[in-house]
Amino acid sequence: MFERLLLAIDSSESSRKAVDVTSGLAKLAKSQVQVLHVRESVGGGRSGPIWPEGSSEASTFVDAAVATLKSAGVEV
Repeated sequence: MFERLLLAIDSSESSRKAVDVTSGLAKLAKSQVQVLHVRESVGGGRSGPIWPEGSSEASTFVDAAVATLKSAGVEV
């Protein structure tokens, strides 16, 4: 069915749910998952965009998603 899946996440609750859905789909299809952190700029103006989370927070989200997927037996 699907050889590879791309899971794009941020710090939202929807992303946490997407990890679980992707885990189930990947196990069913025996797919490999790649995890990508995305972030949206908020506000802005003369000083430029404001990022809701920095790179260390992004690493935390990605690491948590990878750990969840691996513990479910998914290749990440």
